[in-house]
Amino acid sequence: FKDEDVQRIKQIVNRYHGFYIFETLDEMYVDSLSSPSFIAFMKGWGQALTGFVEEGQQQQKYLISMVGFFDKTILPQAEKELLAFTDLASHKQFSSYDVNIKGIHKGLGVKKIIEYLHVPLENIYAFADGINDLEMLQSVGHPVIVANCVEALKHRGFEETDDVLDDGFYNYLTANKLIKAL
Repeated sequence: FKDEDVQRIKQIVNRYHGFYIFETLDEMYVDSLSSPSFIAFMKGWGQALTGFVEEGQQQQKYLISMVGFFDKTILPQAEKELLAFTDLASHKQFSSYDVNIKGIHKGLGVKKIIEYLHVPLENIYAFADGINDLEMLQSVGHPVIVANCVEALKHRGFEETDDVLDDGFYNYLTANKLIKAL
């Protein structure tokens, strides 16, 4: 993210009393570990509050961002402001979003890896559950959605497998003889 985009994201989050998580290759930074929105979000995901660092004054080169809001009534306005300069992927059961650099998505990453490794498209598989995976699914030979994926991915002709919690990856890979059953 450009420094000015990071500052804009922070301003929007602060204006609507939300939280942000910015990631580098090594750390995950939050504004405040005691933010009610952050704590509620982490509890909702069933995640521990460990592993996060409160952001200091140092400038970082952030690669990934996520934002969330406690007050759902502000979502349309916050979303509108963020979409002016980023791409968003909403989380299914929370008032939160993955925030991406406009025009940069998983599909571009997959294409670069395919080009670099010279792997035939028919040998590339991708498993997905969220709308932020759409471009990735459209970039591979075998796009697979899990049973608990977002509604927007269903009915698009993608292959399907069981829920992740019901061994969806394993079931798909063994059923298609890509790995041996244990």
